[in-house]
Parts: sequence; structure tokens; C-alpha cells
Amino acid sequence: MSERQKIIIGVVGLFSSGKDTVAEYLESKGFKITSLSDRIREECMEKLSVDREDITIPMLVKVGNELRQKSGNSILAERSLQKVQEWKDNRFVFTSLRHPDEVEFLKLNADKFILIRVITPIELRYEWSQARKKPEDRMSFEEFRALEEKQMSGSGSQQQLSKVISMADTVFINTSKKEDLYKLIDDFLKNIDK
Repeated sequence: MSERQKIIIGVVGLFSSGKDTVAEYLESKGFKITSLSDRIREECMEKLSVDREDITIPMLVKVGNELRQKSGNSILAERSLQKVQEWKDNRFVFTSLRHPDEVEFLKLNADKFILIRVITPIELRYEWSQARKKPEDRMSFEEFRALEEKQMSGSGSQQQLSKVISMADTVFINTSKKEDLYKLIDDFLKNIDK
């Protein structure tokens, strides 16, 4: 594949499944990362005048849904692509894809687009979410599960993670050490330029 061609890898999964771990490892291999959730955080800080540490997951979901309803279902992908185009690179990782139109937009705007799904059991994901101590992760296991179910079942401009997950080209099972996940990524990368 020509070095000038734009490769975008989307990483999708449920809360705390290891999406950021995948993205960060890909970054160590020469990819640049952007998160659609960062576009929502920027919107929260600008329009709601909240500090980053005061942003909660329910707030991110609400503002993201409002943005899609107001500006189109692919708005977060559009803003993220606009941001990475300023970087003058050609290998990108996009995380926090939560609507099928975001995936379709990225497919249309890349020479090669691959969507990776990361799967991890919910108990392990909740444990990991609490260990990372992000402000938006402060919730009980029951709240974690309920928020996830809501994220999966939306329609219209709401999050539709179940549909996005079903669009994945590749699946990584993440249930043990990071090194095992890294090996899956290394094997995946061997074929990326074919």
C-alpha cells in the first residue's frame, strides 16, 4: 500500500474493554490517536462551562446524543477527522465510535478503514474502570451495567453501540495480560498493508 494512503483503524467495545490499550499500542507502532469522546468533552467544557474532571459518563452520553441530533449522526467523526487532518499523518486510530453513521463516514474518508472490536467480560471491565479512577467512572456496578445497556439499545441520533459492534471487521478477546493483547495487535498489523 502506498505511504500516501490514509489508513484509519476504528476501535470499538463496551466500557473499559481495553480500547485505549489497543489504541495506545497502535500509537507506539506509528498511528496517531483521536477519540470521538474528546470532541464531546470539548463541547461540554465550551458550552456547559464544566471542568474536564467534572464530566460524567451520563453527561457525555447526553451531550453526544444532542450533538448528533442537532448536527447529524456523523458529526463527532467529522470533527475528529478534521482534527487529525491538521496532523499531516496518514495512519490513525479512532476510538469511542458509538453510531453506525460515524463508521460509515470514516469508511468513506479513508483509503482503508478497519473496525476492531475488543471483547472483555463485564466484571473485569468494571474492575478495570474503577482501578483507572477517571472522574466519569465513579459509579456502582449496577449503574455501570444500566448505562451500558442504554448505550447499546439507542435509536435515531442516540448511541447505537450494538450496531457499531456488529460492523467490526476484526475481534480481539481481552481477558488477561496486556502482552497477550499486544500479540494479537502485532499479528493484525502484519496484514494491514496488504
